[in-house]
Amino acid sequence: RIINFPMPAVWQIPMIVLGGGGYTLRNVPRCWAYETCRLAGVDPPDELPEDSQYAHFYKMSDHDPLTLDVRISNMLDRNTSTQLHSVVETITDNCREYLGRGSPSS
Repeated sequence: RIINFPMPAVWQIPMIVLGGGGYTLRNVPRCWAYETCRLAGVDPPDELPEDSQYAHFYKMSDHDPLTLDVRISNMLDRNTSTQLHSVVETITDNCREYLGRGSPSS
């Protein structure tokens, strides 16, 4: 959801986007391709090119489709509401602290 957060153009601050864990090797590049498209304001493609030098990252077997769609996992989500709330609170506090300092050039 953070990718959809409207960033006012007046902020003009650099952004670094970091990943987390718990991904499968074939879904990490899909996730990053999708998120990079969203951040760049580009519509992500449905199909991935067969001749891409990166196709082997997306296609681990002959049964894997060359699409950006990420298959839903049957992995149990072990995140608790308390843990998630704490992470969101920390990030929010850090953003408030950073934004309260003014722009990096001031």
